[in-house]
Amino acid sequence: MSRPLSALFAAALLCFTVSPATAELTPLGDAQVQAMQSLPRDPPPPALTRDSHYWVSNEDRLELFEPHIRDKRGALIGVGTDQNYLFAGWARSEVLFLMDFDEAISDLHEVYAIIFSDTPDHTRFIEAWGAANVDALNAKITAKFSDPVRQKRILRAYRTARGTVERRLRKVLKSFTKKGVRSFLDDAAQYAHVRDLWAKRRVVALRGDLTAKDTLQAIARVIREQGWTVGVFYPSNAEQYFPMLPQYRENIQALPANDQSVVIRTMGWGTLYGQADATYHYNVQPLKLFQTWAREGKAKSAGHMLRWRKPSDIVGFSTFEKLPGAEPTPPIARKKPEGAAPESAPAAP
Repeated sequence: MSRPLSALFAAALLCFTVSPATAELTPLGDAQVQAMQSLPRDPPPPALTRDSHYWVSNEDRLELFEPHIRDKRGALIGVGTDQNYLFAGWARSEVLFLMDFDEAISDLHEVYAIIFSDTPDHTRFIEAWGAANVDALNAKITAKFSDPVRQKRILRAYRTARGTVERRLRKVLKSFTKKGVRSFLDDAAQYAHVRDLWAKRRVVALRGDLTAKDTLQAIARVIREQGWTVGVFYPSNAEQYFPMLPQYRENIQALPANDQSVVIRTMGWGTLYGQADATYHYNVQPLKLFQTWAREGKAKSAGHMLRWRKPSDIVGFSTFEKLPGAEPTPPIARKKPEGAAPESAPAAP
């Protein structure tokens, strides 16, 4: 007997609602959580860059990455704070490894975890960072973290960063609204997904150094053992502060990647490659191609490697498709945006 059209329609609708692109995250098991929480921490650096905590991103054209990471899924490995939640919403990332060599940044992520947990509605997320919520947040941090040393660190991070985070989130929302870009800050589905990552124990925030031998290698090992792959690797602009060290090359090659995996980076060499904002050039590169460059390329640094980028019609934004040994891209003369910050990176070779 043939099925009624209404039943066929219902079956088709069911197939659509449980498609991989929209499937609900499931909680990680205890063993998986333990594997993530027991990741080794690299030793703290002798000093912080410019002796500063980077509580928020200062990259003002992050929307340029959105079309290139949309629905990448997989694991997100990212440096920094607020920008990683933007990426996780766009990419529908399935697990987050948030690392920074400044331990105060991982402390701030623990505050994000509390606010996500207590704020089911995206319309109240920024408000939750407001001054009116300080006493309540202090009490929740104190109740959640019984270890006095860790409690003190997280309270300090919250009290120091709160106002800066609130202003940054409002700025990002205003900018994206003008540009017609949706994010977890104004999209209920993206917000629910990012919030669910914390609720399903799929986030770990820890101190880690991209150029050291412990944390990133261990993250790669956990991803591989769990059968995951890296969807998005985001080193921010950290690569401008170190050469292509042997350990960094090894770390990059260790990351489990597929043909969809990408690197999204910023680089403060804007006067050489063009600036999309007042400070940074923005670049997207297939992770497998970056691994080839890390293994075979002669580039002295990631900044030097960008000589082989593929420029776009957007000033200060490029992609990457050239293999080591190809001819570098001819330099292009770009007018430095008005009000641009001075170069903070060394001159390219």
